[in-house]
Amino acid sequence: MTWLVAGTALLLAWPLALALAYGRVPGGWANWSELVAPLVYLWGLIRLRGAFARIATGALFAPAVRRALTALGIAMIVGAALEVVVIPNTLFWTLGPGHGGALLRFDVGALAIGAIGAGLVLIARLFAAAAAMSEELDGIL
Repeated sequence: MTWLVAGTALLLAWPLALALAYGRVPGGWANWSELVAPLVYLWGLIRLRGAFARIATGALFAPAVRRALTALGIAMIVGAALEVVVIPNTLFWTLGPGHGGALLRFDVGALAIGAIGAGLVLIARLFAAAAAMSEELDGIL
């Protein structure tokens, strides 16, 4: 998981580092706005890394795991919403039509990421219910 987080951060930083190395500072809100959703996804991956560490210690239904799964799900939903609705509309209304903005960007990948994020939030709630049942069963036995 550490390699995934580090690799994702490197892939996000690589174009900027390359542009700076060639003396081309990326300018304009349209260029920088492309980093917003991936940075939200990266934050979710960082939270997931902590959950994997907890699962490795055997704490499958721990509150930290549920919080991390919820955070990842929310990051995926927010990132998808930014990518499909917020960023295109912001570009459309600030820069005008023809400068990369649109009212909606029908990106199937982003919509799928948002749907998977909603599923992760649901799974985190199921984990909470499973933890409550496990505690109840432990109390009976």
